[in-house]
Amino acid sequence: MSVEQKESRNIQELLALIREKPEMYIGASSVIKLSSFLDGYFFAKWQRKDIDDDFGNMNEFQYMVQERYSIVNSFGWDHIIAFFAGDERKGLDLFWELWDEHLAAKSANTAGSSRFYGGDFL
Repeated sequence: MSVEQKESRNIQELLALIREKPEMYIGASSVIKLSSFLDGYFFAKWQRKDIDDDFGNMNEFQYMVQERYSIVNSFGWDHIIAFFAGDERKGLDLFWELWDEHLAAKSANTAGSSRFYGGDFL
């Protein structure tokens, strides 16, 4: 079976793998390294024209983090989390907490409703 024929994994499945063994996938327990890894993941998806809900999911997460910490500038979620956690290792732990919260909020939303984050309806 070729790479194109394989069913692609979504961001939630990928993050579940990384959460179990971050050092194996991203080299260290670091929120910045996680972000760099995900940048590569999204670039590969973009090159394959595999645009799906993963992009929107991470944009929603970005808005949630900015809203949580009252950030209105262009810092990415990774740097915001690292700053408020105190270092990159603690930042990865905080990422998992915020990611779980993000997923719980998404699953709590009913089919017809939208959550408002930072000026955009998602």
